[in-house]
Amino acid sequence: MVKYRFSCGMTPEKVIEKMLPESYSMRLNSSDYTLFAKIVNLGIDSRLQAISADSAANQNLDKQSMICLINRLLDYSDFGENCDSDLLDSDEKFNAFDLRSCILETIGIEEI
Repeated sequence: MVKYRFSCGMTPEKVIEKMLPESYSMRLNSSDYTLFAKIVNLGIDSRLQAISADSAANQNLDKQSMICLINRLLDYSDFGENCDSDLLDSDEKFNAFDLRSCILETIGIEEI
């Protein structure tokens, strides 16, 4: 059930944090896992955030790792500040935003 709606990429981090459970478990298909691995392997970002290696290994992320992942998925999508980066190809950039949208929908947030 959608509890919040925001424009594309405009969901405040405080809302995401409020809606996320303390632990978020994922099952990723092979293309999403490849994208996930690239995003995780970036290390510490400009927000001084990182995704916990232990969490990433079993795809069961703590809340702070999930916030970092959701932010990075936007940053490296076609809509993000790093859209010109060559880290992801054009299909992966589309998939990054799609994966972000899917994750947000599971916690009651829709970006339109």
